[in-house]
Amino acid sequence: MQFQLKKNFKRIPIIKKIATSSFVFASGGWAILVLCFCYWLIDIKKLFIAGSGMFIIVGMNSIFIYLFFSIGGANLIHRIVAPFSRLLFSWGGDQTINIITSLGIWAALWFMCYWLYKNKIFVKI
Repeated sequence: MQFQLKKNFKRIPIIKKIATSSFVFASGGWAILVLCFCYWLIDIKKLFIAGSGMFIIVGMNSIFIYLFFSIGGANLIHRIVAPFSRLLFSWGGDQTINIITSLGIWAALWFMCYWLYKNKIFVKI
């Protein structure tokens, strides 16, 4: 028994459930153009090699960080970081607390990738 798709079935990406086909093509096109530009700038012209280290570290374990974020690891880090940012930055209002919390989560995820990079642990398919 084979599974058949309906003719008018639209494939919508899992990451953004409200995305339309035109959104996927437009954002995918821009992403490919930016990737090509960064490849040309960093790998071919050898510019900004020192400044790209932060992105190289995350890129070496992009599958790990994507899966960790998707299965709820970021929520765990949020529960750890949020009370501290709320305590230290309550004078700035809710928006400041949210920004500081997001930056703290980003830093924790980056340091996880940094630790994996330094210990030469790379998640591959």
